[in-house]
Amino acid sequence: MEEESNFPKLAYIFSALSAFPVILGGLVLLINLYGILPYFPLGSPSGILGLVWGTLVLAFSYRLKIHPEQHMLYGILISILSIASIYGGYWGFGVGLILGLLGGILAILWSPEEPEDADSEEDETEEDMENEAE
Repeated sequence: MEEESNFPKLAYIFSALSAFPVILGGLVLLINLYGILPYFPLGSPSGILGLVWGTLVLAFSYRLKIHPEQHMLYGILISILSIASIYGGYWGFGVGLILGLLGGILAILWSPEEPEDADSEEDETEEDMENEAE
């Protein structure tokens, strides 16, 4: 259970939150009610890409939580898919792009914390060794 508490929390939150605007942007492009977006035809294929990329960002952010030892891989994938949302996810209305990039960068830069018990045990063993040497 200790391993679950040691994961990149902020990167996970930002990445998971970034997926929803990208998915919503994909839906807007896919449906395009009343021709609101003149540059994209009704039922644009890029809307499908937005749905796929948003879903993948959400899946990778969850994988980041359950497998924090692979934080570099998931951080890179989240960042790439966030940049790809410029085309397919209507930028995630800007919010999805920014949160996704921040989440990906934080996942890449995250370093696992060492448990405090290990440090105290090392100190005790060093003190025991010094006492035995005397």
